[in-house]
Amino acid sequence: MVLERPGHRERGNPCHITIYMTVPGEDIVVSHEPQVETALRRAGAVERVKSTEVGMQAKDVQAAVNEAFRRARRRLEDHVRRQRGQVKTHVEQPQGRIARLFPDYGFIQTSEGLEIYFHRNSLLNADFDQLAPGARVAFVEEQGQEGPQASSVRVLD
Repeated sequence: MVLERPGHRERGNPCHITIYMTVPGEDIVVSHEPQVETALRRAGAVERVKSTEVGMQAKDVQAAVNEAFRRARRRLEDHVRRQRGQVKTHVEQPQGRIARLFPDYGFIQTSEGLEIYFHRNSLLNADFDQLAPGARVAFVEEQGQEGPQASSVRVLD
């Protein structure tokens, strides 16, 4: 860890903290710069008093060190998850075509030939009354009371 402090007459950042870590396959660098002036403004300090400024700087330095190590911990946790293959992956939404429509619901035919129920309230980016059979859609499939149903239906065409 490197802790740099500017000259005593400089205003603004009382310190700059950098943490360097080498882990298998990656170098991780975390930096943090607290803002004394911002902290003083938040505290409502109108007049600058030397003792107040020194006290705020000491608190800012401690807060900056804590924040830098919090960020470093998060970066290490992310690295471990990547190493273990525990990174979230986004699953492609299934797609299909509108097969049949009724006044308040319809059915989507999937590429496997299954028909999945959806309600007009599941439609996200289009007007249900403007839908037509054959329109391409993406959807999230979930288990309903009477079998599979589609939620979050998005029109692709």
